[in-house]
Amino acid sequence: MEIRTHHVPDRGSYRTYDPDNLSKAYFAVKEGKMSTNKASKVFNVPRTTLQGRLYGKVDIETIKSGPQSVFNQGQEALLVGHLKTMDDVGYGYSRQETLNLASDYAVHLGLRDKDHPLTDRWLYKFLSRWPEIGVKKPCSLEIARAKFATRGAVDAYFEELGLVLSKYNLLNKPHRIYNIDEKGLSTEHKPPKVIGGKFSKSQAVTSGRGKTVTLIGCANGVGQVIPPYFVFPGARMLDSLLDGATAGADGDVSESGWSNSQIFCNYIQEHLIKFLPPRDDDDILLLYDGHITKPIIEWAKSHHIHLFVLPPHCSHLLQPLDVS
Repeated sequence: MEIRTHHVPDRGSYRTYDPDNLSKAYFAVKEGKMSTNKASKVFNVPRTTLQGRLYGKVDIETIKSGPQSVFNQGQEALLVGHLKTMDDVGYGYSRQETLNLASDYAVHLGLRDKDHPLTDRWLYKFLSRWPEIGVKKPCSLEIARAKFATRGAVDAYFEELGLVLSKYNLLNKPHRIYNIDEKGLSTEHKPPKVIGGKFSKSQAVTSGRGKTVTLIGCANGVGQVIPPYFVFPGARMLDSLLDGATAGADGDVSESGWSNSQIFCNYIQEHLIKFLPPRDDDDILLLYDGHITKPIIEWAKSHHIHLFVLPPHCSHLLQPLDVS
């Protein structure tokens, strides 16, 4: 019996080229000094590689073969700068929070949709491209409070706050300075002890199974209050959840009943914005902690709202709606 084999030609190794030569060839064609074929030969770079850059299929900064990164170098640099800044002030992101942050940014830029978030594979490649950031173990809450809640840290916070107030001409405009705070409310009522006969069975009204509802509150420096925003546990927001609520109140749902970055964005962009004063001539300063994402920072700037994050682990000292 004869067995026939088919010869498969060798693909050969990838052609190597100097990244600087690729840039020179790219600009030579872009500036009309050479044709694509001539630039490929003169600078010794693959014609198809050069065409990919010229036609915008591959970013000119990409020098490795394989799938292109979701973000370009400039966009990734912005992410890295944000991660480093937040780590410096004590709000380091976990792996999942970093993925959520990057996914939100990709959706904001139109590079992904909400149904296709970034994965761990992207994160590991991202970290390998930026060795100045990495995964580390955070210190405990008590140690963090001891580290950040110091006189020096508090003085530095107020010094920076003073600079921001001066920069945006808000020193004498408390009505344009707002503070946001969140409070978890338990629906499980624990009845107090009552006085009665030793052998009687007194009763008190309690709720059923305990659940947490988050209240997001906001007020300005002269005591004007924004209608409350509630985060209920569940999968679908029902109008009946707001029965009996304060006029203007609104809400959302999350699986746990706790707020998250997406809900905070919804709160700022769809609820709070309706009750803020006009911002044609004067800006608004918003003091809050947590839930910081690149899209919400850019959105706020475009609406003349300046976000000022409270120092981490210092809310018991510096969060106005906690201490006043």
